[in-house]
Amino acid sequence: MSKLWHKTNQIERGAVSLFIVIFSALLLTVLTIGFIRIMIKEQQQATNDDLSQSAYDSAVAGVEDGKRAIRKCLDGGATDPACTAISLGKCDTIVNAGVVPSLTAGETVIKSSGGSESTSLNQAYTCVKVDMNTDDFYTGVAKDQSKMIPLRAAKLFSSIRIHWMHKGLLGQSEAGTLESPTAAGLGFDALPQEKDWNASAASLIRAQAILPTVAPGGSIIQSDLDTSMVSTMFLRPAGVSAAAGSINPSMTIGLGRAANSDAGASNSPRPVQCSKDEYAAGGLESGYACNATLSLNGGAVVPAESALAYLRLTSLYRDTSVRIELLDASGTIVQFMGVQPRIDSTGRASNVFRRVVSRINLATDSPAYPEFAVDVTGSLCKDFYVTADKDGASSGATCSTAPQ
Repeated sequence: MSKLWHKTNQIERGAVSLFIVIFSALLLTVLTIGFIRIMIKEQQQATNDDLSQSAYDSAVAGVEDGKRAIRKCLDGGATDPACTAISLGKCDTIVNAGVVPSLTAGETVIKSSGGSESTSLNQAYTCVKVDMNTDDFYTGVAKDQSKMIPLRAAKLFSSIRIHWMHKGLLGQSEAGTLESPTAAGLGFDALPQEKDWNASAASLIRAQAILPTVAPGGSIIQSDLDTSMVSTMFLRPAGVSAAAGSINPSMTIGLGRAANSDAGASNSPRPVQCSKDEYAAGGLESGYACNATLSLNGGAVVPAESALAYLRLTSLYRDTSVRIELLDASGTIVQFMGVQPRIDSTGRASNVFRRVVSRINLATDSPAYPEFAVDVTGSLCKDFYVTADKDGASSGATCSTAPQ
């Protein structure tokens, strides 16, 4: 009996050991397969990221060739093949513009710096389109800095709509939400010091417009600059609302000067209501917290293709992002003409595609304008004199003592 029990006990211990070995093998197999799957997934993700970045690089290469086509058109004039290719708006714009020699299977293959085709990732851009005329103009304006924007339009216009303060772009709110400016108990016209301006409020915009109504090719003289064709408006956020509809697109401020008879002309800051909901919504064309429409008075219009019309924007208290639109008398958007062309490029790496849409700011060809006439850290001494000399010769008097 004792021997039989001992033999049965050995058999049971052997069965337990067998089950332990089987389950251990299964566990190791599951862990090994899991690690292999993770390794394969990470490798696939790395490959996809590499292909995605390479496809993006291919699209950027298309944008750069698009810039070359634009420059070729501007240098060669309206009869240049580049201008014809751009106006057709087809995917083979770059080839037809004469920037690259030919297409390979309907696309432009990206080559390495050595001149050989980049076959490792099979890179190419498949479609590049260029639009010289655009519905709006985008820019960023740094604090206390100005941007000079040419208002060269495809048709006549009578109003300028300014949008500013966009979430995710230059000058976004530090707190992530839009707040009212803090005036520290001052009146609306008395602007606070910079330290008293809420860091989560929109900036104050100084808009200086030069809007001559002369025909293209015409000229203006110095006395024309002392008329209502040149005016300045201070657009101050008056507060914020939680309703997106609080931004009223029809809100219009008449351009003019307080000294002349233009209705609505004022040197005081003009209140602009901004919207928290619009700011929070974001988006490409929407998402700007504040806007205001500046309108010429008396039915005046700026003619098409004017090379003399400009808008100078200055952002006070903080950086900001800006979007500009031109409108005719009916409120219809008028396109900018060759001011900020748009390039739409699609790049490829193997079977992964990326699309890039870029704006090319041709306004940077304009000369830089100073922010002020004199910049001093100490005192400034000025000599004033009156003379009957027709040549305006000085009497020779100068400041006798250093200013304190």
